[in-house]
Amino acid sequence: MRRLARGAQVVQRRVSTPGGAFGPGRMYWRQQPGLWAYFPDDAWENRTGERRGAAFGTEIGEPREVLSPSIEINFPHEFASRHLTGRVIVDPNGLLYLAHKGELKGGRANVGLAHFERLISGFCKEEVIWPGRSAGESVFVIGAIDDASFLERLSDYVKEAERLRVLARSGTLEAALRGASLRFRAGSSGTIRVRGSEGHEVNRFHEKVLIALHTALLSNALNALNSRHANMFPDIYTFSAGSLDLLFEIKTDSSFYSLYTAIGQLTVYGAGQRRSPRRVLVCPASPQHPNFKAALKQQDIHLLLYRVDEAENISFPNLPALLARHVGP
Repeated sequence: MRRLARGAQVVQRRVSTPGGAFGPGRMYWRQQPGLWAYFPDDAWENRTGERRGAAFGTEIGEPREVLSPSIEINFPHEFASRHLTGRVIVDPNGLLYLAHKGELKGGRANVGLAHFERLISGFCKEEVIWPGRSAGESVFVIGAIDDASFLERLSDYVKEAERLRVLARSGTLEAALRGASLRFRAGSSGTIRVRGSEGHEVNRFHEKVLIALHTALLSNALNALNSRHANMFPDIYTFSAGSLDLLFEIKTDSSFYSLYTAIGQLTVYGAGQRRSPRRVLVCPASPQHPNFKAALKQQDIHLLLYRVDEAENISFPNLPALLARHVGP
């Protein structure tokens, strides 16, 4: 709470949630990046035991308005149950992270776990371990609480929750899910059969990201290639002075397996060059696990995130900044 309160404007508002109305009480508001946070003064009981609430939204409204949060991230008094959605996790260095189970409750605006996982953009699930339990849990790690990017990432997460609630309220959640299914699953892979061979799975969405990146690089006057190089097939690269310059590896998800393989591919594909290429991992979400962040830093691998809009157009918001840092060989 101290992290969210620091530097924020304090306002008084009432908040209405499926669990009841609260306030008027103190709310912390930031016009930039457009985020309010509300913490009820007292913990309250539900069927799973005492919990402490945190509600978040993006529009502050007028003083007399009763606000409905885009998302509640509630924590139990003691982490003995996984029923509530909020998680506070700690890495081996003692840094605290805010995480979320991944679902939204609240009548017509309810978004179940399966829908949430399939439709959220810009965040990936990562594995965490509960004390005293052998089995882990996959949660959305929003970010390290003391990290400079935490408020921006929290704001992005809240906005994504708000977007999914709008779909649920308008009755278009299932249609969006079918679109996501087509785009990322059924429509992103298929079987090609070559005479005399078995079927080979191809990822068509991977190809779509590849084409979009090639177009974006061309628009920045970079001639990118994807032909065989040194008996290997990098996803896409630029070439100058007899060596790889920018080397990209595309992954259509940010799962642990995809990240493992991407780091290995970028390391191997870029080995044996007269000069080390600038390695770039292209994926939909930035991993927050400290080991992956450390590995990317140690291997000097840069992240290029892509976004997909409702019309299935693919963009690369941080490409200009990435290219600005890597001008010339």
